[in-house]
Amino acid sequence: VAEAEEKLRKEEDRAKTLEEEKQYNTSAYTHQKESFLSAESEIRRLSGELQCLEDVKRKLSLDLNVEKENNKELSKRLSSVLEECSQSRVQVSSLHSQLQVRRRDEES
Repeated sequence: VAEAEEKLRKEEDRAKTLEEEKQYNTSAYTHQKESFLSAESEIRRLSGELQCLEDVKRKLSLDLNVEKENNKELSKRLSSVLEECSQSRVQVSSLHSQLQVRRRDEES
């Protein structure tokens, strides 16, 4: 009888230990599941943020290309205006020389 009681007590202790392990494992599983769901949520949030950043990058790239084209056009216009200024300077110099010649002729 004592031996049977001892066996029963050991089995009860073993059952209690198994129940405690089950509760611990269930708690650990629940915690891991919550962590996983939290990580999944963070991944979705970061994916959305990344998509927004990629959209902004594409828009800025397009804007940059437009600005490059505008700069090319402005550079062409500036070159044209500088050429006109250079030609005007030559004409002014020529007219100034002609005016000096006329004045000398008139003084003579």
